[in-house]
Amino acid sequence: MLKWTVGATVITVIIAIALTRHANSCETQNQESQSTAAAQPLADPVLITSTSKNGDADQKDSQNQTSRASSRADSYFCSVVTPANLPTIYLVLIGFGGIVVAIGTLKMLESQTEAVENSIEVLINKERARIYIEPNGFHFDTSDKYDPKYELKYKITCSGTTPAIIYDTRITAEVGVTQERSRPEEWVTQIPLPGNLVPGELELRTSLSGKSEHINDVLDEQIEGGQLFVNFWGYVNYRDIFFKGDGFWRKSFRYIWDAKQERFIKCGEPWENAENRRTPAKNPN
Repeated sequence: MLKWTVGATVITVIIAIALTRHANSCETQNQESQSTAAAQPLADPVLITSTSKNGDADQKDSQNQTSRASSRADSYFCSVVTPANLPTIYLVLIGFGGIVVAIGTLKMLESQTEAVENSIEVLINKERARIYIEPNGFHFDTSDKYDPKYELKYKITCSGTTPAIIYDTRITAEVGVTQERSRPEEWVTQIPLPGNLVPGELELRTSLSGKSEHINDVLDEQIEGGQLFVNFWGYVNYRDIFFKGDGFWRKSFRYIWDAKQERFIKCGEPWENAENRRTPAKNPN
């Protein structure tokens, strides 16, 4: 803003000084011309006609035309820029300067608005709820041979400072002889989450599922030995309090147990381990 104000002021002052000097110069020239015209005697037309020659007349006529054209332009400018008209011209210059300052103000407001919007966006990204799902090992309890428990432990984290509104959840921990999901449309259960998930961590468990011959009392040995694989995948659909419009966030996840590294690692396509904004399906009717 200061740059635009100073620039407009300097330009206005320079133009005003130049016009003032030109107006004073025109006024001086007009006074000298009037004095010269009053002091010079009238020429004898007969004498001028008799002493002029054709060549000199043509040259002087050409010079006179150029001089008259220049004189007319200068006279017109002088007739406009006169000491009497200077106050009006100054007001026009001040108005022009005001326009320049106004443009600068609009530019400054535009920059400030953009900066505020960026700050708000940064604040929203910092404060809004985000959900993370991570597997956290296994739980095997075969002490009761009639009701053995083969479970996968996992952790759900709601980050940020605001709650997440849970819409829908799905989770699967599938045991198989390959690293691919055998029947992803099956073995799907809901994650037991509250409707409003507050910031913090939840430690949960889900039962390992698969064909009956894979679920036995040596399941842990088969998994650790690399004979069986565990796929862990699902999603959480949710909204945060800053979410605008229709739709929701979908946090998708997919992990597989790596026996060599003895930990779960991410696998699958990029979209299977990402958070994306989804819009609800349109009603065909």
